Amino acid sequence: MAPEDARAPQASPSPLLDLGGVLGEADLPDLGKGLPGFGSGVPGVPYHERQRRQLCALHALNNLLQRPWLSQASADRICQRPLERLCLSHVLGFLLNVPSRVALGTLALPLSRPHWVCVRPFGDTFYNLDSKLATPTPIGAEPQLREFLQAVLAQAPSELFLVVSRDVEEAGTWLSPE
Repeated sequence: MAPEDARAPQASPSPLLDLGGVLGEADLPDLGKGLPGFGSGVPGVPYHERQRRQLCALHALNNLLQRPWLSQASADRICQRPLERLCLSHVLGFLLNVPSRVALGTLALPLSRPHWVCVRPFGDTFYNLDSKLATPTPIGAEPQLREFLQAVLAQAPSELFLVVSRDVEEAGTWLSPE
């Protein structure tokens, strides 16, 4: 076997998904060279952020996109925007990660596990499409949705993801001006 055949194959970086991140294209590294301090040490995997503090969602997203797409400061800004500023007519739907009680049959345990729930509008009414429900449950119009989201998000720990079209995301119209 020739020496070059004994080497591990070098995979080229995969095309990056452009989600309109917080960094401009000029700020992005050349992933073919890796990033100082962010190399994975694994051939074919140029970028890897290691866990620090409680930023696992940020690290997971950046590792998925293979670049530092989201910073802690920008994530914090996104998380602090009030529900009143959401322009609901521009939002396709919501994904909520909420605590869910654990039960064994009819016995409720004093534990909870994270559970993902979908909420989206049909016409002028928003519906809770939780997969644990027998049927979709109407929440109501915009005022009732805001109350529902406020109540759900008060159950710490919980998370809210907005689902919007690329045009809405790029224009930032999912959020009303201050």
